[in-house]
Amino acid sequence: MSWFSVLLVSLLVTAAAVALLIRRIERRIEPSAVLNQIRGEVDELIVEFNQTTERNIGLLEERIVRLNRLIESADRRVAVLRRELDAHESGTRVYSDIVQQAAVQRRQEHEQQQADKQNEGGSEDRRAQIIDLYEKGIAPNIIAARVGTTVGEVELIVSMRRRKP
Repeated sequence: MSWFSVLLVSLLVTAAAVALLIRRIERRIEPSAVLNQIRGEVDELIVEFNQTTERNIGLLEERIVRLNRLIESADRRVAVLRRELDAHESGTRVYSDIVQQAAVQRRQEHEQQQADKQNEGGSEDRRAQIIDLYEKGIAPNIIAARVGTTVGEVELIVSMRRRKP
Protein backbone atom coordinates (compact mmCIF):
# COMPACT_ATOMS: atom_id res chain seq x y z
CA MET A 1 0.00 0.00 0.00
CA SER A 2 2.74 2.18 0.22
CA TRP A 3 3.07 2.45 -3.47
CA PHE A 4 -0.67 3.04 -3.57
CA SER A 5 -0.46 5.84 -1.03
CA VAL A 6 2.48 7.40 -2.85
CA LEU A 7 0.48 7.23 -6.03
CA LEU A 8 -2.51 8.69 -4.35
CA VAL A 9 -0.53 11.51 -2.79
CA SER A 10 1.11 12.16 -6.10
CA LEU A 11 -2.24 12.28 -7.79
CA LEU A 12 -3.60 14.61 -5.15
CA VAL A 13 -0.59 16.93 -5.38
CA THR A 14 -0.78 16.87 -9.17
CA ALA A 15 -4.50 17.55 -9.08
CA ALA A 16 -3.97 20.44 -6.66
CA ALA A 17 -1.19 21.85 -8.83
CA VAL A 18 -3.32 21.52 -11.95
CA ALA A 19 -6.25 23.18 -10.17
CA LEU A 20 -4.04 26.05 -9.06
CA LEU A 21 -2.60 26.46 -12.55
CA ILE A 22 -6.04 26.35 -14.13
CA ARG A 23 -7.25 28.93 -11.63
CA ARG A 24 -4.29 31.16 -12.36
CA ILE A 25 -4.70 30.78 -16.11
CA GLU A 26 -8.39 31.55 -15.82
CA ARG A 27 -7.66 34.67 -13.81
CA ARG A 28 -5.12 35.82 -16.37
CA ILE A 29 -7.30 35.19 -19.39
CA GLU A 30 -10.47 36.25 -17.68
CA PRO A 31 -12.07 39.00 -19.85
CA SER A 32 -12.29 41.58 -17.10
CA ALA A 33 -8.63 41.07 -16.14
CA VAL A 34 -7.51 41.33 -19.76
CA LEU A 35 -9.74 44.37 -20.24
CA ASN A 36 -8.32 46.04 -17.13
CA GLN A 37 -4.79 45.35 -18.30
CA ILE A 38 -5.55 46.80 -21.76
CA ARG A 39 -7.19 49.85 -20.17
CA GLY A 40 -4.13 50.44 -18.05
CA GLU A 41 -1.82 50.24 -21.06
CA VAL A 42 -4.08 52.54 -23.12
CA ASP A 43 -4.20 55.06 -20.25
CA GLU A 44 -0.38 55.03 -20.07
CA LEU A 45 -0.18 55.58 -23.85
CA ILE A 46 -2.66 58.46 -23.68
CA VAL A 47 -0.66 60.13 -20.91
CA GLU A 48 2.54 59.66 -22.91
CA PHE A 49 0.89 61.06 -26.07
CA ASN A 50 -0.40 64.08 -24.14
CA GLN A 51 3.06 64.80 -22.72
CA THR A 52 4.65 64.44 -26.16
CA THR A 53 1.99 66.64 -27.74
CA GLU A 54 2.43 69.37 -25.13
CA ARG A 55 6.20 69.28 -25.62
CA ASN A 56 5.82 69.48 -29.42
CA ILE A 57 3.30 72.33 -29.16
CA GLY A 58 5.73 74.21 -26.93
CA LEU A 59 8.53 73.70 -29.47
CA LEU A 60 6.28 74.83 -32.32
CA GLU A 61 5.18 77.96 -30.45
CA GLU A 62 8.81 78.79 -29.69
CA ARG A 63 9.77 78.38 -33.34
CA ILE A 64 6.80 80.47 -34.47
CA VAL A 65 7.93 83.28 -32.17
CA ARG A 66 11.48 83.02 -33.57
CA LEU A 67 10.15 82.98 -37.12
CA ASN A 68 8.03 86.09 -36.46
CA ARG A 69 11.11 87.87 -35.10
CA LEU A 70 13.10 86.91 -38.18
CA ILE A 71 10.29 88.12 -40.46
CA GLU A 72 10.14 91.46 -38.61
CA SER A 73 13.91 91.80 -38.90
CA ALA A 74 13.77 90.98 -42.61
CA ASP A 75 10.94 93.52 -43.10
CA ARG A 76 13.02 96.21 -41.41
CA ARG A 77 16.03 95.35 -43.57
CA VAL A 78 13.90 95.41 -46.72
CA ALA A 79 12.52 98.83 -45.75
CA VAL A 80 16.05 100.17 -45.21
CA LEU A 81 17.15 98.66 -48.52
CA ARG A 82 14.19 100.25 -50.33
CA ARG A 83 15.02 103.65 -48.86
CA GLU A 84 18.65 103.24 -49.92
CA LEU A 85 17.60 102.16 -53.42
CA ASP A 86 15.21 105.12 -53.72
CA ALA A 87 17.96 107.49 -52.64
CA HIS A 88 20.38 105.88 -55.08
CA GLU A 89 17.84 106.02 -57.93
CA SER A 90 17.03 109.68 -57.27
CA GLY A 91 20.77 110.47 -57.26
CA THR A 92 21.20 108.53 -60.47
CA ARG A 93 18.24 110.34 -62.05
CA VAL A 94 19.62 113.73 -61.04
CA TYR A 95 23.02 112.81 -62.42
CA SER A 96 21.46 111.51 -65.66
CA ASP A 97 19.39 114.68 -66.01
CA ILE A 98 22.49 116.82 -65.51
CA VAL A 99 24.43 114.79 -68.08
CA GLN A 100 21.55 115.03 -70.58
CA GLN A 101 21.18 118.76 -70.03
CA ALA A 102 24.91 119.24 -70.51
CA ALA A 103 24.81 117.20 -73.72
CA VAL A 104 21.84 119.22 -75.03
CA GLN A 105 23.56 122.47 -74.09
CA ARG A 106 26.79 121.37 -75.82
CA ARG A 107 24.83 120.37 -78.92
CA GLN A 108 23.02 123.71 -78.96
CA GLU A 109 26.29 125.60 -78.53
CA HIS A 110 27.84 123.59 -81.34
CA GLU A 111 24.85 124.25 -83.60
CA GLN A 112 25.01 127.95 -82.70
CA GLN A 113 28.70 128.04 -83.53
CA GLN A 114 28.00 126.30 -86.84
CA ALA A 115 25.23 128.79 -87.60
CA ASP A 116 27.48 131.72 -86.64
CA LYS A 117 30.22 130.43 -88.92
CA GLN A 118 27.76 130.03 -91.75
CA ASN A 119 26.35 133.50 -91.12
CA GLU A 120 29.80 135.08 -91.07
CA GLY A 121 31.07 133.54 -94.29
CA GLY A 122 27.78 133.01 -96.03
CA SER A 123 25.97 136.24 -95.26
CA GLU A 124 27.27 137.87 -98.47
CA ASP A 125 26.37 134.76 -100.44
CA ARG A 126 22.97 134.68 -98.85
CA ARG A 127 22.34 138.36 -99.61
CA ALA A 128 23.32 137.80 -103.20
CA GLN A 129 21.09 134.74 -103.38
CA ILE A 130 18.13 136.66 -101.88
CA ILE A 131 18.57 139.53 -104.34
CA ASP A 132 18.92 137.12 -107.25
CA LEU A 133 15.73 135.27 -106.29
CA TYR A 134 13.86 138.59 -105.78
CA GLU A 135 14.92 139.83 -109.16
CA LYS A 136 13.57 136.59 -110.65
CA GLY A 137 10.18 137.56 -109.23
CA ILE A 138 9.90 135.09 -106.36
CA ALA A 139 7.85 136.19 -103.32
CA PRO A 140 9.70 137.09 -100.06
CA ASN A 141 8.07 134.30 -98.02
CA ILE A 142 9.26 131.66 -100.53
CA ILE A 143 12.74 133.21 -100.62
CA ALA A 144 12.87 133.10 -96.80
CA ALA A 145 11.92 129.42 -96.78
CA ARG A 146 14.54 128.52 -99.43
CA VAL A 147 17.38 130.47 -97.91
CA GLY A 148 16.53 129.57 -94.32
CA THR A 149 15.90 133.05 -92.94
CA THR A 150 12.94 135.19 -91.95
CA VAL A 151 10.63 137.14 -94.26
CA GLY A 152 11.61 140.34 -92.45
CA GLU A 153 15.27 139.81 -93.21
CA VAL A 154 14.48 139.14 -96.89
CA GLU A 155 12.45 142.37 -97.08
CA LEU A 156 15.21 144.30 -95.32
CA ILE A 157 17.88 143.08 -97.76
CA VAL A 158 15.65 143.84 -100.77
CA SER A 159 14.83 147.38 -99.49
CA MET A 160 18.53 148.09 -98.87
CA ARG A 161 19.31 146.92 -102.42
CA ARG A 162 16.72 149.32 -103.85
CA ARG A 163 18.30 152.30 -102.04
CA LYS A 164 21.74 151.64 -103.52
CA PRO A 165 22.12 153.23 -106.92
